[in-house]
Amino acid sequence: NVIVFGSNSTIAKSVINKLALENCNFYFFAREKNQLELQINDLKVKYPGINVSAEVYDALVDGGKILEDKIGQAFEHLGRVDLVFIAHGNLPHQATCEDSWQDASDALRVNGLSVIEICHNVVRRLK
Repeated sequence: NVIVFGSNSTIAKSVINKLALENCNFYFFAREKNQLELQINDLKVKYPGINVSAEVYDALVDGGKILEDKIGQAFEHLGRVDLVFIAHGNLPHQATCEDSWQDASDALRVNGLSVIEICHNVVRRLK
């Protein structure tokens, strides 16, 4: 049973396809609802024996209690979690981050602090 953050990223899609060959069940988190739905439908056609669920997750918005609840829901849905794969993030424009603290702060939130927050929430449940 696998939880994937950033399931629509290229690297996550590659890992998911390899794990799906082993009949893993998945719980996906990604920003774009439409892409999540397409991804789930595609996997269900390719690998009809697996169970796939998903939740929209935006690292800039879904922190604190919201993230804690979403991760709790994923653990509850899967029952047992064997792997949590974090492949979300963004590639901000360097010059924009240099000129704007807000853009730099957003990049740090998405690419750094959100990963730490996910790990903090996951580790507590894996004890």
